Amino acid sequence: MGRFFTYITLEWKRAFLLLPQFFLGGVIAVIFVSVLTFSVSKILHPIEDRPKATIALVMQESSPLFQTVMAYVKEIESVSSFCSFEQMEKEEALRLLDSRRISAVFLVPERQVESILDGTNLPIHVLLPSGSSLTSALILDLTNAGGLVLRSAQAGVYSLSDIYKEQPIPENVDSLSWILNLENLQFFASREELFCEETVSATGDLTVRQYYLSSSLAFCLLLLGIPCAPFLKTDNLAFQRKLAIYGLKNYIQIFVKASSVFLLLLIFSPVLFLLLFYFKILTLSTLPAFSMSFFFILLFISFYTVLLFEFAPTKTAGIYFIFLFSLFLHFLSGGFLPSPFFPSVIENVGSLLPSSFMIKGIGSFATAVPTTLPLFCYSLICYLLSVCIRIFKKEDSQ
Repeated sequence: MGRFFTYITLEWKRAFLLLPQFFLGGVIAVIFVSVLTFSVSKILHPIEDRPKATIALVMQESSPLFQTVMAYVKEIESVSSFCSFEQMEKEEALRLLDSRRISAVFLVPERQVESILDGTNLPIHVLLPSGSSLTSALILDLTNAGGLVLRSAQAGVYSLSDIYKEQPIPENVDSLSWILNLENLQFFASREELFCEETVSATGDLTVRQYYLSSSLAFCLLLLGIPCAPFLKTDNLAFQRKLAIYGLKNYIQIFVKASSVFLLLLIFSPVLFLLLFYFKILTLSTLPAFSMSFFFILLFISFYTVLLFEFAPTKTAGIYFIFLFSLFLHFLSGGFLPSPFFPSVIENVGSLLPSSFMIKGIGSFATAVPTTLPLFCYSLICYLLSVCIRIFKKEDSQ
């Protein structure tokens, strides 16, 4: 036991000597990942710079009721963020559509709104430019979705009207149908009934900013094993055998190496916690869950770093392995490109990777739900693989 404490003390001293280099590496990793994540988020979410689609309204009559409905529709978030409406004459609208200066033409018949309420359902003809485009596809999906919701609403009104007519007091049918019409119009006009929303994160509980912040921190932590290279790849086989003679077997040597990395990460952690508190990202209510998740994240990073350096033939190769393998893991986990963009098979596999659980664990600053068991299991797997690799290397060298 005395030899074990002497060995672990010497290894920790070697780790402490690397503190300046470790902090410098951490700063470089933060800058690199911040630039990368900011660039990816701007590419994926250029919402502010997206031009709106112009849709021409050609009306056969100036209906005050239709104008009222359109004024309401224009204020719906899904409509106002995607398109704008302009009232035009038919000839001008068709000319602009042919020149692709507008995205669509809506030919509105007389008494269109009244026809929805009385069941005659006069259609609005939608004219799209020739050829295919993303804007045309979105407009087509939007109009089809609205039409289907209206169709469902009217089916409900007519079904209930038939039931009312079979009752002893049919004189109330008109007033009840009018109430149902208004209720279904409100249902139709709500944005969430026309669109299926998908979150950009695997957790489903984080906003876009929270998700990218969690993703950035997770990738930074994965890269923080790189500054540990000087003391993780310095022991040759002869020294390792000498340690084994003194009772410090392979599993002890791997554990001590991982504990040195864990110690460096732990010293680095208060800086991160203070920054999160300063920017009001982390609060006292979510601190316990975040701290618990963060402990197991650091545990995984420690054994993950040791595993890759054990597998690498040289120190330089270990650095490359950490960078490339971390990049690969983080990409598949949806750290750069949100997982809904991937095929379902890749999305399902990525959700089981350690980087995905790291993002969830860091995201506990918002969700207050800790992630511990998966990270502990991955830490144990990395530890066992590291021991097996070291044993295999020793047997292969004999």
